[in-house]
Amino acid sequence: MKRADIVASIAVVVGSFVTGVVWAPAFSGAPNIKDMLEATSYIATILACGVAATALSSWKKQFRYTERFSRISKLKDAATDLHLYRGYLQAIGRACDFMFDGESVPPEAKDEITQRRDRLLEAFSNYRKAWTSAVAFLNKSEEARIKGTPDAFISLYLKYPDDIYEACQSGLNSGDNREYISLMRTAISEAKDLYAHTVSSFDSLLADKI
Repeated sequence: MKRADIVASIAVVVGSFVTGVVWAPAFSGAPNIKDMLEATSYIATILACGVAATALSSWKKQFRYTERFSRISKLKDAATDLHLYRGYLQAIGRACDFMFDGESVPPEAKDEITQRRDRLLEAFSNYRKAWTSAVAFLNKSEEARIKGTPDAFISLYLKYPDDIYEACQSGLNSGDNREYISLMRTAISEAKDLYAHTVSSFDSLLADKI
């Protein structure tokens, strides 16, 4: 039972007791209009306290639901920008393709990698801020359902780019790019799966009733 509900219950019990105490004198002797009016005033005050406590409980519950929905919605919006990770990997892949074709990586391809990385890091920062704001409205079970924590996405970011560059260089040296191609597919697939699972988790939380 919520604290406000307990307060309301106590108010009703106390009100019932006080009703007997207040009204007893009014009926024990000759009727006294003043006493009866005072008794009515006391009872009305007690009942008003009970109603106010119940209303406060309802308002707090509605406020929490509204705030929770708002923060999870913002978290989902921030998560949608994390698809930039795949674009970043693909930009690295295009640079490697130039090298596999025996060409130098053009400046615009290098600039694309830098720009996509910077946008991705900004998306990570925004996502972490939204996560910090929303996580206070999640219980432990709900939080555990979300694979795509900020740390999970950062770990993914740190995991593949250097390995892709190394696989690219190894393929150039050996003339066999199969390891590079396999690694690129694995990296992009893992990123897609984490992104899809994370957004789906937020959709589920937004649909939950509390």
